[in-house]
Amino acid sequence: MPVIGAGFAGTWGMGLNILLHRSYGEHPWTAWAAPSAGLALGVGMLLILRIVVGDHRPRPAMRWAVAVLVCWSQAVVLHLALDEMSGRSPAVTWLVIATFVAGVPLLQAWFGRMQRRSVRDSPRSIAEERHAAGLVADCERILAGPLKPKHRRQAERNLVQALITQAMHTDQSDGLVRATDLLQRQLAGEDRGTLDALLLAEALVAAMDRKADKHGDLQGYAEALEILAQTGASLPPECNVEMRVCRARALYHFTMAGRAGPPEQASQHADLAVAMARRAVELAPRAHQPDVYTDLAYCLGRRCGDDLSDLDEAVEWCERARQRLRRRPRERAWADTVLAELHLVGAKALDARDLSGLSDADQQEVADTVAQSLMTAILLSEQAVKYGGSGHRRLARGHLARAMALAERRFHDGPSQEQVAAAWRAAAEETRRYSLPAHLDLSLDWTLWTLAVEVPELCVEAFTELMRVVPQLTGAQYLPEERDRVLLTAQHVAAEAGYWLLLAGREREAVVALELGRAVAMSEDLVRNRLLPSLAARGAVDRAGSHAFSSPAQRVWADLDRLRRETGAGRDVDFAQIAAAAVDGPLVYLASAGQGGYAVIIPVGGGEPAWRRLPDLTDERVREQADRYLAAMRPGADPPQREVVHHLLPWLWEHGLRDLAAELPAGALVTLVPVGVLGLLPVHAAGGPAAPGAPFADWDFLLDRVLVRYAPNARILAEARRRAAECENRPLTLLTMDAPDALPDSPLRYARHETAVIAARWRAGGNTGVTLPDASGPQVLAALPRHSVWHWSCHAQAWPDDILQSALHLQDGPLRLRDLLDVPESPRRLAVLSACDSHVTGRTLPDEAVSLPGGLMQIGVAGVVATYWRAHDQAAVFVTAKFYELWRERGLPPPAALAHAQRWLRRATQGELDAYLPGVLIRPKDPVHAERWSAQRVFDVPYRWALFAFSGV
Repeated sequence: MPVIGAGFAGTWGMGLNILLHRSYGEHPWTAWAAPSAGLALGVGMLLILRIVVGDHRPRPAMRWAVAVLVCWSQAVVLHLALDEMSGRSPAVTWLVIATFVAGVPLLQAWFGRMQRRSVRDSPRSIAEERHAAGLVADCERILAGPLKPKHRRQAERNLVQALITQAMHTDQSDGLVRATDLLQRQLAGEDRGTLDALLLAEALVAAMDRKADKHGDLQGYAEALEILAQTGASLPPECNVEMRVCRARALYHFTMAGRAGPPEQASQHADLAVAMARRAVELAPRAHQPDVYTDLAYCLGRRCGDDLSDLDEAVEWCERARQRLRRRPRERAWADTVLAELHLVGAKALDARDLSGLSDADQQEVADTVAQSLMTAILLSEQAVKYGGSGHRRLARGHLARAMALAERRFHDGPSQEQVAAAWRAAAEETRRYSLPAHLDLSLDWTLWTLAVEVPELCVEAFTELMRVVPQLTGAQYLPEERDRVLLTAQHVAAEAGYWLLLAGREREAVVALELGRAVAMSEDLVRNRLLPSLAARGAVDRAGSHAFSSPAQRVWADLDRLRRETGAGRDVDFAQIAAAAVDGPLVYLASAGQGGYAVIIPVGGGEPAWRRLPDLTDERVREQADRYLAAMRPGADPPQREVVHHLLPWLWEHGLRDLAAELPAGALVTLVPVGVLGLLPVHAAGGPAAPGAPFADWDFLLDRVLVRYAPNARILAEARRRAAECENRPLTLLTMDAPDALPDSPLRYARHETAVIAARWRAGGNTGVTLPDASGPQVLAALPRHSVWHWSCHAQAWPDDILQSALHLQDGPLRLRDLLDVPESPRRLAVLSACDSHVTGRTLPDEAVSLPGGLMQIGVAGVVATYWRAHDQAAVFVTAKFYELWRERGLPPPAALAHAQRWLRRATQGELDAYLPGVLIRPKDPVHAERWSAQRVFDVPYRWALFAFSGV
């Protein structure tokens, strides 16, 4: 089109110049009148052509400007013609001016009408990213006005295409729900045997593919393919319906291969994708063969895996496609992209081979082959980047960055680190706007390269990009299994990101990275729960109803996502927001990275963060301790849990916690946010002997210097503080529950005593409460919403490898964590889990803080007391009773009350304990033994007193 516009401008300008010179000779104004008129008409014609075919959406100001240019061109010609005929009368000048003034608004209005008609009828560039958002607005504006039925159908079809394109290139995927609803309605009213119905069915398949790519939601995908096949069954052969269906089915099976669980299922879908692509090759007419050849090569290349038997065939199909398109680089971009990927796959496979058994000549041959493959991949990727569309550029830039990174690592004369970093930046910029899952994969590869080169500045850039995409992609997942898949991919990244940011001197950014990497899903759920009341007030929540192509979960998520964009809720996290959580004490992020551990301390009031290296706390060592600690939870474990705990606590103390304790202000309430595997360990209980061989009574502990509580992250801590403040304005009611005989083989002798003591202390202060003896699941679930403080005294069982199976054992069976998550969310003040292993976090996603305390905080509980290992029955009675006394009677904050209760139990003698709660301990009848018994401290062992931990506020 620029060529057409230039042609108009040049032709008109030359012709007008000849006429002016013949009429006026060498007059001064002829030197600029002809070129300006020619240029004006050329620009105007270019804009008109682009509007007509739908490739441009000029703003009103631009339409006015072009109208002025075109009318100026016409005024010059009109003045020339009339001047010759009238003998250069002054009236001619006024007539031309009037024509110009009247023509400009008329021409501008005509431009607007042409633009609206173009959007309504057939915008060719509707699939282009830069026009999608504007076309959505245009189509909505046109549909709001009066239209003929055929024009309304076409405008709705264009709106669907624009919504799908917008979902592909932006984070506004909520438009997919509207698109599928429109398509479903249009297909219901369309004759299935028409080309229009075929186009609608193809659009529906495209919407399902986009939904599967971004959200992992496959509902409706197979049904859409079936509709496509049925729609085209009665169309003539020249429509190539069967080929289109085969290509769509190949894409579907290719998507399923990437999401299937067992390897056998994934392999089966990969084979079906290749089979469908081969069938499409057989059916493809000559015009479609290059694209279909490339599709087959792509499926074969992705099926390769560790077996490269399909690689040569895939390369051959790609070369065939490129041969057909050898003089059409734009159309060849897809084949270039796939061939670059195939060469990159081959180079990686050869580079990973063990060459130790080969001769020097054979090793050199392998190196030359790798170099040649990488060079070919780089050249092909550059070609695809230059000539390809947005989708091809995204893939090609990713291949280019990966190929350059491998070449830089493999060869001395390869690209420089700066060139590779620039390639990664360009690939991230391109991928960020097209596909969040692809952006995550690219960012992970980028971080792996930067870790290999160990340049802090490069590591910082890569990890910053990665930490930006993880919350975005997690927020786009409304299916739990897909969200877990994303989080599993990005586990342990936050600790590494924080380490390199700190090395680069960017402490604030390190804090933000650590915050973004902790409890990602819980933070997202809190934002959604906060928005649900506003959404319900609008009447927008659609949880029910029959929608073949969009689930209720997707529809609710779409409404929430739209509301979040409007309100800006939960989008950006900055240091100021994090530092604001350090209100009543310092906030400490504790992490272990590959190069060593570290702690970042944010002082009270949100001052500048300070960090301390803990070099012995490496990720590998922490993992070993975590595996040993979690293995000891199994019944009959060897070594027993008590022995493991008494080895772990001094290990933590000696490997960094003692140094951290020295940095913290004495007596402060410290909020610990353990990152990565450290979230599995009882960091609060770290301590060790003051001198070798010292008894437990002479050990130093972190709890001796400071008061400790845990928080999943700073945002959840702030939310817990808000909930606690809400509860302070209304009377608290206590629900105590016990189930001493839930496990007949291990009865809890003092559970009933514990709940009786706590209920009596609670009521003594004039508060109300309810006790459920021998509690059952239905009783508990019915009573929980009516009370703001919950106290369980029962058995519990943690499943670190399947944490949602963790349960509190009641009289009628286990009450599992997944059941508690269904309790309606509402502000509650406190929950005390006086039960074994109730603080254990899931091993698979330690950064997500998925545990009984985490689940309770997610449904609105401001603070949770729980245990890290098996509770001692008598110790639990004393700690919890003292805790309630210090909290409710003496007014200490719950975290401080628990810490002081543990210190008290550790130092108390049996005589003091018996006087505090008579009947819990058995006093000897012999006076001599009784005196010695009274002076003993039986709970000074860390395994007895240090198991309780506080989370929240």
